[in-house]
Amino acid sequence: AALARGALRLRHARPRQAASRSMWRAAGAGVLLLLRGATGQDDTCWFGGVTHEQCCGARFGPEGNQACWDPSGEYTFARCCGIPPPVVADAIDWDAEPQAFPDCIRKDIVLRNAGQHAIFADMSGYGHKGCFMNNCKLTDKFDCKDPGICARLCSELEECTYWTLGLQGGVKKCFLRHGDGGRQVLGGWSSGSKACAPRPIRTGFGALTVADSEGIRGCDGGKGTAACPDTLAALNTWRYAIKLLQKAAENRVDGDTMHHITQIGIDTDNQMEQITGEHRPGDYDFNRVVYNNRLIFNSLRDWLVQFPTMELSPSDASLPNPLRTGKLCGHVSCYDDRPPPPPPPPPPPPPPPPPPPPPPSPPPRPRRRRLLRRWRAPRRCWSARRRCRSAASPALVRRTPSRRGRGGAACRTPRRRSCHPAPRGPRARVRAAPPLRCRIAGTCAPPSPA
Repeated sequence: AALARGALRLRHARPRQAASRSMWRAAGAGVLLLLRGATGQDDTCWFGGVTHEQCCGARFGPEGNQACWDPSGEYTFARCCGIPPPVVADAIDWDAEPQAFPDCIRKDIVLRNAGQHAIFADMSGYGHKGCFMNNCKLTDKFDCKDPGICARLCSELEECTYWTLGLQGGVKKCFLRHGDGGRQVLGGWSSGSKACAPRPIRTGFGALTVADSEGIRGCDGGKGTAACPDTLAALNTWRYAIKLLQKAAENRVDGDTMHHITQIGIDTDNQMEQITGEHRPGDYDFNRVVYNNRLIFNSLRDWLVQFPTMELSPSDASLPNPLRTGKLCGHVSCYDDRPPPPPPPPPPPPPPPPPPPPPPSPPPRPRRRRLLRRWRAPRRCWSARRRCRSAASPALVRRTPSRRGRGGAACRTPRRRSCHPAPRGPRARVRAAPPLRCRIAGTCAPPSPA
């Protein structure tokens, strides 16, 4: 048993040693890969006519040609192309040559965090994915398809002074910075200062334009219709319009009007939280919030039309959806271009009424039980039977009243009955026997002489 336990212990020890050796081998390969990447390319990647220029050319961006890399991880950009050492960019005078957007963008410049230049803020109005820890309400980055969106957000945040946009993990991301100390030269990236941004949105004009957009007008009739397929997107669009209205009304209206504007903003936020929460609100709550929002905007319409206007172009990707296309915002940001969900299917037709119940059938007639009655002789034989006497069972002879009120002896035998006349006393005379047609259960004996 001891030898068996020792063999079992050795048998289990071998995989552990093999795993340990493979772990150290993988670690050594990683160190070697890091050294190769830091010093240059790995020549073993190039065979079969594939060259370094086809996969690692600068025209493909900072991560090379994505079609060259193996999803399993054997051939990667870091191994085959090498990781070039970072090149620190020279000091940039961002305000030296003021130019209009997008000519002010600095190409091939990335602004690193360097542990001190990142800004964490609420960017959920501009981004809905790719945020830090998947929380776009407190992040320094988000997925961004156009530099105008990144620049517009930086111009609206007070603490932001610089922005940078480039590929990270194969996706374009926007990073906000409050300093340019981490600037480096890297192809495919672009950066700019706070002043390098598209023209700001006119608050009064933007608020009224969003409130009158096609997407949000379709939800005035209530939820669940073909014109309003997504109530959460409609409320998010109302939230964006109310934010613009609050900026336009700040220090320009009386206290009561500002209170009403603030209150409809609070009601809209609460309605959005209820929709995404555990307890869903009813149809009346959504209609009430939309009605109050429309009432405030209609009351201030004559005042909002006095604000200066601006030109809106569908090709300007820096504008949110309601101002660029007239469509609704997304569930999180107003730059979400995903198509709205299809309208809910119409309710099924009500089932046909059940057929009327059939008329109640009459109760079945009670089945009459057939009673096996004992045979009785015809009436014309009664007088003769009363004069009979059973010869086999005299004990069954009993007195029964006759039809004429006179008593007589009757014979009751189970099987054989006798028709002999019953004498009445010693001098009783013998009467004639009943006729043959009145005999029962056998043949009656002829009368005997007295």
